[in-house]
Amino acid sequence: MTDREFERGCHIDVVDENANTILAHKCCNKLNVHNWLGDISDQTDYSEIVEVRFKNTRKGFYRNVNNLSLREGEVVAVEASPGHDIGIVSLTGELIREQMQRYHVKPESELKKVYRKAKQNDIQKWKEAVALEIPTMLRTREMVKNLNLSMKLGDVEFQGDKTKAIFYYIADERVDFRQLIRLMADEFRIRIEMKQIGARQEAGRIGGIGPCGRELCCTTWMSNFNSVSTNAARLQEISLNPQKLAGQCSKLKCCLNFEVDVYLDARREFMYDNKTLYTTGGEARHIKNDVFKRLMYYEVLNNNIPVVMALPIDRVKQVIEMNRAGLPVEKLLDDSVVEKRKTDEHDFTNDITADSISRFDRNNQQQKRRKKNRPNKNRNMPGGVAWLLLLLIISSFTMSCDRNKVYEKYTKINDYVWNSKNMVRFDVEIQDTVTRHNIFLLVRNASQYQYGNLWMFVATTAPNGNKELDTVQCLLADKNGKWLGEGMGDIWDNKILWKQNVRFPQAGIYTIQFEQGMRVENLPGIMDIGLRVEKIPTKD
Repeated sequence: MTDREFERGCHIDVVDENANTILAHKCCNKLNVHNWLGDISDQTDYSEIVEVRFKNTRKGFYRNVNNLSLREGEVVAVEASPGHDIGIVSLTGELIREQMQRYHVKPESELKKVYRKAKQNDIQKWKEAVALEIPTMLRTREMVKNLNLSMKLGDVEFQGDKTKAIFYYIADERVDFRQLIRLMADEFRIRIEMKQIGARQEAGRIGGIGPCGRELCCTTWMSNFNSVSTNAARLQEISLNPQKLAGQCSKLKCCLNFEVDVYLDARREFMYDNKTLYTTGGEARHIKNDVFKRLMYYEVLNNNIPVVMALPIDRVKQVIEMNRAGLPVEKLLDDSVVEKRKTDEHDFTNDITADSISRFDRNNQQQKRRKKNRPNKNRNMPGGVAWLLLLLIISSFTMSCDRNKVYEKYTKINDYVWNSKNMVRFDVEIQDTVTRHNIFLLVRNASQYQYGNLWMFVATTAPNGNKELDTVQCLLADKNGKWLGEGMGDIWDNKILWKQNVRFPQAGIYTIQFEQGMRVENLPGIMDIGLRVEKIPTKD
């Protein structure tokens, strides 16, 4: 038995050479069907129609006109157009009705016939046809290359009587293969059928291991492929990173559709997406939802610093009702909600690491003794003085860093969608023309940003009117899709060095304008664009 025959999902052994009896052993194959009604004793024997499988994902319903006693796994000869084909019975009994309803096939429709159980001669001829598939495929690929056709030949399936072959191919556009069919018919002397398949079917035929560690779903059990859109990822609050969302076929993963219905049911309560909440301190903008915890995240400004708060759905409804009445709230979270959340929170302790036997190591004990016997320089120092000294050190470091700041400002992007026509402008006043400066670009993005970089067109206008144009690429994620900035919830801040060791030639106001240079008109996920100018400290 060759590998090509094994792709049919069976091993075929001859029980008796004199008797034309064949034994078929089933194995794990994506075309197998589990008959979950098979152990029911009182079910009606529905043997008029059987399901027969062939190679890859090809199946069909056939009418048992001769009332043969067919079981799952038996090899049968069925009607084809023209001639006959050899397949394996995959399903019989009452479950056929359910399967036909699934594929919208009516029992009274015209179906092809089951001729007989396959004899030894049928099996031998079928094996000869299967052995011709690889040489035929390789020879056909040479023809395609010689004719310069923009298509990829993926597989070849011969009919059981060697009179017809199906050629599976992939093409991005319409292909004129009339000349190819003439050459194939002259060389192979068979009837030819060209069947176009997609990238998902091709990946299922090749196989592989998915990021989940299991064999691909399209290889094991999936035979029908539904369209997958990025909306499924958005509903599940999945980061729109193309590298993580794409499967082996370079298309969106099929598993994105598996749990969409659960999220749709859970999101019925979230009726206030993109609804701004009004407080006495300002506006609160919606960022994301946690559908299973029934929380909605909002961004509020606290001393011009964005702070992310998680609000229960019930509290959001209360705030919206008050806003509709024209009453802004003082606090987004009531004290009762905060106290309840504190009581509901439990500290997580890892008992495995707590009971680790490494705590009994001699080296750890020796280190503890050394630390215990080590003299403490601050032992005689009052506690208040020690804390005051530490506070002075931290504050001096912070003041030294902020002392170099000349200019820093953020501009919020409306609705967190940066339109290509929306110019972000900064007016920087420079008085020092001697000291050198560093200029930083400040980018604040959400985790829903679907790109790993950000291209921007920068126009700088000097006080005398001279204009300078530049194109800048800001790297926001590495090649593995990990964000490079400092994160706070699902918000990431990036400080990117744009110009280094710059000396401004003139004193006055420098106008710097930014425009997004990506290939899309509306760029979602960019929350704020900022600019920072720092002095380079001189060595005394």
